[in-house]
Amino acid sequence: MAASTSNVSPAKSYELRLVDDKPYVPKPLFADEKAKNMAILGLLPVDAPSEIYTTDEGAFFPTSKDSRLLITSPKPFSLRFYDRNFRTAPPLRCPKFAAWMARLKPSKGKLWEDLGIDTLLNMSQEGISYSHIMLTTALFFWEGSTNTFHTGCGMITPTLLDVAAITGLKPAGPVFNHVDVEVVPVKFDVGETKNPKFNNFLTHHHKDTPDISDEEHVAFLTYWLSRCIFCSRYMQVAKQFVYLASHLHNGEGVALRQLILANLYMSLTNVA
Repeated sequence: MAASTSNVSPAKSYELRLVDDKPYVPKPLFADEKAKNMAILGLLPVDAPSEIYTTDEGAFFPTSKDSRLLITSPKPFSLRFYDRNFRTAPPLRCPKFAAWMARLKPSKGKLWEDLGIDTLLNMSQEGISYSHIMLTTALFFWEGSTNTFHTGCGMITPTLLDVAAITGLKPAGPVFNHVDVEVVPVKFDVGETKNPKFNNFLTHHHKDTPDISDEEHVAFLTYWLSRCIFCSRYMQVAKQFVYLASHLHNGEGVALRQLILANLYMSLTNVA
């Protein structure tokens, strides 16, 4: 199926306006209470005079001059190849991961509850069903300069409240800084190919011994973060997540939902 957008006008760009020597884009022509919602999203300061940001024509959808929505492209685009799930999406059910989690839960379950990640871990164990076609279609309306979807009823975007409601993560937490983390060593060159492909990594680190080592727990969290939370694009366990996994293993809280939302914004912008 091919869709043509030749009759769609390109997205407008707006000149920046200076307020107290700070540049801003025009805001949507919404009611005051909706302007407050935009301020919560970080698009506008709460105490900014609203009349400064509204154009006489009632223009909305502020955007960067270098940004263009896919839906406004003059070239036709095809959705024929969107007939399968996303390659990096975690599986709906992974018996090996479920067995690994069941092994660790008796000794680590209390720690997971204290960190506030137990609900998200349980969701990852079952997997989340989704419509890949609907998600792909939504990408055509994504504006990366403001991290919003441009729709006929205005700008909408996922927020921290949405992440908290879906994942059960704590509403706040300390800012994560990998420099301050005492990293637990984890082996990544595993399997016959000596690379941390998901199955290789899980098979190597999922032990059957009575005792659970620090390395095994950190390896489990690193696998979980790579595959189920941040969906590593390389189809293998990313070494960068061992810092966050070690931080959680040490019982240190972190503002995980902020990291998830930031990663979502970045991923949407990179794809769109």
